[in-house]
Amino acid sequence: MSLFNGDCFPRPFGEQIALAVGEIKGCNYCLATNTTIGEMIGLSEQELLDSRSGEAGDKKSRATLSFARHLVVERGAVADDVLAEARDAGLSDGELAEMVARVALNTYTNYFNRLGQTDLDFPAAPDGRPRRPARGGMIREKEKRRFNE
Repeated sequence: MSLFNGDCFPRPFGEQIALAVGEIKGCNYCLATNTTIGEMIGLSEQELLDSRSGEAGDKKSRATLSFARHLVVERGAVADDVLAEARDAGLSDGELAEMVARVALNTYTNYFNRLGQTDLDFPAAPDGRPRRPARGGMIREKEKRRFNE
């Protein structure tokens, strides 16, 4: 993601963010590519797997991945306590803004590759299982009814 040039987050952590988003969005292509790139730039297999579930070794990284996951699941309407947790872990306004941009870009690539059913040209992500998007909070009953009318 040369767009960001590592301004707020180092490149390996950008791949971890992409994995967290790809896991929720259920994009096998993005999981495969971000896992491969993550391996190439030095992330361990455990770091790659943990990123997909929002886990990380230190408080700030964990809070950052949690914030990214909440951005996706809640479509930007992050709860005050989640925002407070991110700030308490040391995320600056600039880092929070970059998170929004990274999540938006990763969501775009996830949707694009899912819609296009892009063939894997990278090895499948470690467990090889098709990923399914998280449902919690993403589509509320009221919205389901509106789209089905």
